[in-house]
Amino acid sequence: MSRLFRFLIVVTVALGVVGCTTNSLVIRYFYGRMDNNINNRILAMADFSNAQKGEIREAVDEYVAWHRRNELPRYAEFIEELQVKVESGLLNHDAVLQDMETARNFAKTGFLKSPFVQSTTFLKSLEDRQVAQVAEHFSRQNEKFLEWMAKRKSERGNEKRLNSIVKNTRRFGITLNDEQQRIISQGLTQYDNDPMERHLLWNHWEQQLIELLEERERPEFEVKLTEHLRLYQDQMRIHNPERDLHNRKVSAQIILEVVQNLDPKQKQILLGQLEQTKKILLRISSS
Repeated sequence: MSRLFRFLIVVTVALGVVGCTTNSLVIRYFYGRMDNNINNRILAMADFSNAQKGEIREAVDEYVAWHRRNELPRYAEFIEELQVKVESGLLNHDAVLQDMETARNFAKTGFLKSPFVQSTTFLKSLEDRQVAQVAEHFSRQNEKFLEWMAKRKSERGNEKRLNSIVKNTRRFGITLNDEQQRIISQGLTQYDNDPMERHLLWNHWEQQLIELLEERERPEFEVKLTEHLRLYQDQMRIHNPERDLHNRKVSAQIILEVVQNLDPKQKQILLGQLEQTKKILLRISSS
């Protein structure tokens, strides 16, 4: 995921189709389908038994309840703090970097609490053929990524990213002007980005996960699994910390310049949508 979106990951997920009067319905629809979406993604990994499917569904239900109860209030608090910074003009480069880190930690917490991660008892119950199926599932996903990369090489990368950003911000109710698009376009050229390298790192991570699952009967399995899972979102920082920091700083600068360049109408639209989303998240969390 581009670091430009990482700062706004919580807001993006929460808003759905922003600027629409059915905002509440969109977010509630997302949460109403969250358990099914997670179930389907996990169940697609292997041919699980009925008992295992029951365990998965129970774990997913617990995860969704935990996420609604614990994470949504944190998202709302994050959005409120962001509102204050935007409205008061206190947003600066360091503040944006910190907010990007906060959003990243939300994603990390959600991953480490996910049903597939938490249920070591379930993972230990896997049969050898199911572990092989999980490995095959990863392989198919990797093939799809490589096909996407081959197609992407034939397209104008930064222009496509800019168009995507413009489209998504329009969904927030904000139409970026020429100067704002120029800021983003110029910033994108400063990224030191290698999607193939990330793919190879993730592929290696998946292979190591399969190796761990193959040794799931060992006493140290749970500790090793937890350690391995914690590496998931930190691979680029560990592998190339200087480049990772450079790209984070570039993202923060793009975000800061675009926000500072918002005209009064754009700024009010953004603040209004953030306020609406904050209230909806708090209502859902208490329901």
